[in-house]
Amino acid sequence: MAKQLITQQEYDFIVAELARLKKRDGVITADLKHSLNIGSETWHDNDMYDTAKDQKQRITSDKILLERALKESSVTAVDPDLNTVGIGTTIELEDEAGQKMTINLGGALGSRLGGQWISSLSPLGQAILGTKTGLNITVDLPAGTKSYTVVSISPIK
Repeated sequence: MAKQLITQQEYDFIVAELARLKKRDGVITADLKHSLNIGSETWHDNDMYDTAKDQKQRITSDKILLERALKESSVTAVDPDLNTVGIGTTIELEDEAGQKMTINLGGALGSRLGGQWISSLSPLGQAILGTKTGLNITVDLPAGTKSYTVVSISPIK
């Protein structure tokens, strides 16, 4: 299977998020142990235990997803040819009404970074990947079809 391309920013985000989850996992594990010693007479009726167990399951699931993402990803360098939209570029788009928006095109996990980041796997990401400045694109979005013009392309800062 080919590795998913991600930006350095995505990689840094995943590493930081894994560190945060591992730290939180230690706290939740201690909470689980503590909750077994308090509350009702059986663990079946122990709300603190149930909450800690649910949190532990979510953290474990998130850690597995992020570790898999790291294993299946490769950090890509920004192509010095900034005439073409690629992963790791900032793109200014203008819609039919003249409204401009700026987005950062990340790899598979770009949208997890929030803000102006989008994933190259999203409908808009797929539509603009490989386009050039001045080209018009049409994107089928959940809210309907939108047209944009690529105004400028630059490296992500």
